[in-house]
Amino acid sequence: MPRIRSITALSLKLGSRLGYGSYAQVFKATEQESGKVVAVKKSRVSLRVERTILKHEGHILQFLQGHPSIPEVYAYGRFEHFEYLSMELLGKCLGDMDLESNELPRGKVFLIAKEILSALKHIHSRGIVHRDVKPDNIMVSLNDAPRFFLIDHGIARPYRAGMPRRYNPIEERRHIVGTLTWASLNAHSGYDLSRRDDLESLAYTLLFLLRGSLPWQRSSTESSTLLARMAQVREKKRAWTGSRLGEGYPDIFGQLLDYSRALVFDENPDYARFQAVFDDFLCLPLEHRFLAEPNMVSVGTPASYPISPKSAPCPVELGQLVYVQVLPRMTIEGYTARALDPSYWDDPSLSGEEWRTSIIPAIILQISQVENGARHIIKAIPLRRGPSSIDVAQDAVPLRVNDMSIPTDALSPLEDIYCYSFLRVDTFVCDPDQTDPVPTYWKITPDAAKSLLDQFDRLPPEIEDAEPSTDPDIRTDARMRKHLDYNLYAKLSFLQPNTLQHSLDGTEVNWESKRGWFDDLVKISKRRSADVGWKWTATNGEDQNDDDDDEFSNSYFELDIEEWDNRQQERDLSLTLGPEQNELLDQKIQTIVRIE
Repeated sequence: MPRIRSITALSLKLGSRLGYGSYAQVFKATEQESGKVVAVKKSRVSLRVERTILKHEGHILQFLQGHPSIPEVYAYGRFEHFEYLSMELLGKCLGDMDLESNELPRGKVFLIAKEILSALKHIHSRGIVHRDVKPDNIMVSLNDAPRFFLIDHGIARPYRAGMPRRYNPIEERRHIVGTLTWASLNAHSGYDLSRRDDLESLAYTLLFLLRGSLPWQRSSTESSTLLARMAQVREKKRAWTGSRLGEGYPDIFGQLLDYSRALVFDENPDYARFQAVFDDFLCLPLEHRFLAEPNMVSVGTPASYPISPKSAPCPVELGQLVYVQVLPRMTIEGYTARALDPSYWDDPSLSGEEWRTSIIPAIILQISQVENGARHIIKAIPLRRGPSSIDVAQDAVPLRVNDMSIPTDALSPLEDIYCYSFLRVDTFVCDPDQTDPVPTYWKITPDAAKSLLDQFDRLPPEIEDAEPSTDPDIRTDARMRKHLDYNLYAKLSFLQPNTLQHSLDGTEVNWESKRGWFDDLVKISKRRSADVGWKWTATNGEDQNDDDDDEFSNSYFELDIEEWDNRQQERDLSLTLGPEQNELLDQKIQTIVRIE
């Protein structure tokens, strides 16, 4: 039971930062009156917001008091720009533990399962669902006899009886509830969450602690859109049953996953069935525990698959004439080595004819590399057949035979060929799966490549002008450049006399384009914009979403403003415990009156 504290006004002195999340940072703090050391959450919120995240979490924690795996809540305070919640100070979270160093002994997984399942049973008995069970939200106590706590109840809510509501996260471009790696399949399908979904997330957490990884964790690539990751993770979860995911480990963990997935929305889980197994294991003498599970392997043995591509030479040379084709799927979804990932799922919405991109002849003007040579970046300008009076933002220049560094008697196909750029020189990342070099037939000298780069690698004056342009292409380019925080992947192929009309795979080559890769890149940018919720149709290239938060005060301009960019919005009343219950709970939580 939580110890009884008198209701007083508290002053807190903040110390070191312990961690942070999407909307809050956590600090170690000291109560000035008692000297007690506590943990304090701090979140930015306008005074116009009535139902805030930390206020709600304080209510939930107070409502759930009485279980040993629910942290104590002490005090709440709200000031002009921030709100604060004081609670019990705990140790590390499971997400910060080094599984491979045996920091978390394998026997502890059974203890975690027992204590967190008990906590969920308690939470559910009060009509609440947690909705975000994961390793980062399970912490160990600071006591000599450690206990595990379920924390971060900010998105917990009362669950509904009857038929669950549903939305389509992909079609409606909405985030799923919870955290992607640990969310239930019902969350991926947009259903209201109930008790079954907390158990599914717990099963993923326990299997992760045993395995050291989950098959879909690789899908969180550095340049993928959220919607692409959501679809990829969803399909991989569907492909992995509990029995398959738990193969080689105690059966009970895979059974927990399969059982939770089979429950209907308002079905009350059979907690006792699983608690009995965990209890029986923990009651065994220490020296006999793992004799009962001969297939049990050590905690933290990761699945054996490569995480990133190995270093390889760049497939093209400086000055080389090649074909460049933008890869829309890889650019939209982010790079994943599909050949090394048997559970990779191809999004059918990116497989239609509309995603067939042009094969454009080009010259490589610059080559660089990242990730210790694992990925190569090129700058290229397109080529086209004359005439030179081309309607582009920069003048075209003829490809000069004298610039060729490889003598050949087959120069006639290059007559009447011009170099140009449409608005700017494009930068691509070579397809990481393309490890074989592209043969060189024609190549210009390094000096000629540098000269062309110097000529074309600059924005025209009308693009650099701060005023909105009347040219729709320049406005479109401005929108793309403002949000170009991802890699543009491209496939490079052989350009030689017998491929001047069709590439080696028979695809027609575009020698007549006046716009290079621009139209393909616009199509990709629009799709990515839709996937991340950015309104492409913004006026004059401005991102209208930038002002979505201005319904609430934006008057905080201190030096650390970038740390507090996420501002809370109003919480729906249906997600709270209700005004009457909240008022009763407020009377049990102390008030923070000063922060130092």
